[in-house]
Amino acid sequence: MQTLDADDSMLHSIILILKRAINNQTWASINWQLPSPLNALALLTVNRHNVQALSSKAELPDLLVKVFEYWRRQQGILTRRSHSTQLMITPIDLALCLVTTVQLVRHAAARRQLTLRGLPSMLHEVANRTCGGGNGGCKLVSSELWVLRPRHLALLMATHNRLGCDPKCWLSNLDNCILKMIVDMASTDTGVGARALAQVMEEETLQEQEGGAAASQYLLHEGGAAGPSGRQRRSPRGKAAMSASATSPSAGASRRRRISRTGRSAGQDK
Repeated sequence: MQTLDADDSMLHSIILILKRAINNQTWASINWQLPSPLNALALLTVNRHNVQALSSKAELPDLLVKVFEYWRRQQGILTRRSHSTQLMITPIDLALCLVTTVQLVRHAAARRQLTLRGLPSMLHEVANRTCGGGNGGCKLVSSELWVLRPRHLALLMATHNRLGCDPKCWLSNLDNCILKMIVDMASTDTGVGARALAQVMEEETLQEQEGGAAASQYLLHEGGAAGPSGRQRRSPRGKAAMSASATSPSAGASRRRRISRTGRSAGQDK
């Protein structure tokens, strides 16, 4: 599926089927269920071309968030939307929706849209309630998810003897193959993937806020260097030079000559 570039009409049809499945409506005389469009999206988003094409679909982030919202309501978590639904979100539906979201947020535009819709808080709720419960039979929830790579790298570095491994760490005594098996088994969990994605999105949001604050401070500093009228302030060194030149003997002599010339010209006018 990594080499399959879907055309726009195919992606549009899948999104339409997902919308009809969420609203419990038929399409082409077929009553579609959630696993069909979600599975197709989860497989297609492995391809970066498809991710870029899907990121331009403004309706897709809303549909993915709606699946998470229905799951929250099913768990008894109150949401702002008050209308009821008979849609049941199964564990495999939730896992497929998570995989699609993980692959979709690789694109910056989709990541911003989902962050503005409050997805990180929903993902933390998913992690709290599903951690340790498996992946619902969805094999796509695995250690291959890109949001889990920083965790894997940190674990492998912490167990490496040349990178300051703690001698009391039992994991460092395991064979590399066994350690990889443990990592793979721990990654086949919807809650683990949800928490990793939430942390990645929150960390990027924090970096953007810090960058914006630094830019604002820089602009304020540059604006403060100019006076109220927009003129540049004189530095203390420049002011000292001006005062020194004004009090020098040569400056006093030139001032007396100007005064005398002014007096003579005034006497001639009289």
